[in-house]
Amino acid sequence: RKPCPKLPTLEEWMRGFWRGAKKATEMRLAEAVAEAASRPRSETRSLTESYDQGGVRVAEGVLKGVKILGFESLNRRRYTPEAVRDALRMYEGAKVNVNHPANPQGSRGVEDRFGRLVNVRQEADGLYGDLRFNPQHRQAKAVTWWASNDPDAVGLSHNAVGQGFTAKDGTFVVQKIVSVRSVDLVADPATTGGLFGSA
Repeated sequence: RKPCPKLPTLEEWMRGFWRGAKKATEMRLAEAVAEAASRPRSETRSLTESYDQGGVRVAEGVLKGVKILGFESLNRRRYTPEAVRDALRMYEGAKVNVNHPANPQGSRGVEDRFGRLVNVRQEADGLYGDLRFNPQHRQAKAVTWWASNDPDAVGLSHNAVGQGFTAKDGTFVVQKIVSVRSVDLVADPATTGGLFGSA
């Protein structure tokens, strides 16, 4: 007959219990830490749910990221990047009208005034900015429709004065933009390809 195994004392049993509980707690903690590390980093942001489609924020009366001027014109003109860069300050705050006037130097009526350019910057393919406009203007609804649905159908064209030379191929190379009278909304822009640039 085998002798009965020696039972642990209460003190020994308690020590073993707490060792096991500690090990289980440590394992759960390690698993929780590993799970937290695998999650994406948490960020806190302000949340608004207005919808920005094609750069259009109609409620605020702003068309974001419109193309103001490209380097190549269908009118056989080419603007140097330096000329565009040096003229940037003249486009900031420039007035935007509907259509070019018959006389480039002619005055404009209040009904022609659509908005103003802000946040103008030069990018790799030309000049861009934001068009802040009056949402109550008679053309505002039409322009925002174009911007949302067919932005290449209309665009911006400046009414400006430039200096340069005629190259051998007949292209006029603009080396300096002397003045900017306005930047106008037109049906067929020659340098931008559309409101937000060529698609």
